[in-house]
Amino acid sequence: MRTDLPAFGTNDAIAMSVYVSGDTVYTAGYYDDGSKYVPCYWTGTSATGLVGDGVHNAYAHSVFVSGGVVYTAGYYHDGVKYVPCYWAGTTRVDLPGDGTHDANAFSISIVE
Repeated sequence: MRTDLPAFGTNDAIAMSVYVSGDTVYTAGYYDDGSKYVPCYWTGTSATGLVGDGVHNAYAHSVFVSGGVVYTAGYYHDGVKYVPCYWAGTTRVDLPGDGTHDANAFSISIVE
């Protein structure tokens, strides 16, 4: 059975990854806010927006839930290059790259 996820407004939204915990389905993806792509995740069909740098494109590609915290992996553009990161809830944590080249994060899991 298909479950449609709400987009934000009338622009496109893209789902990239699904994680199931108990009876709850979590989905990572991103949406077009009319000027850039914004990362997000859905808990069931309820969307939560995430923040890259707030100005440029950002993407969430993977989702994992541990200890009640939703973790999402992705990357954002800082105006010069793509920076890999993950979000713990809605808090973004940048991952080190070499500082001069694009880098991306496409998957996340937590070992308890």
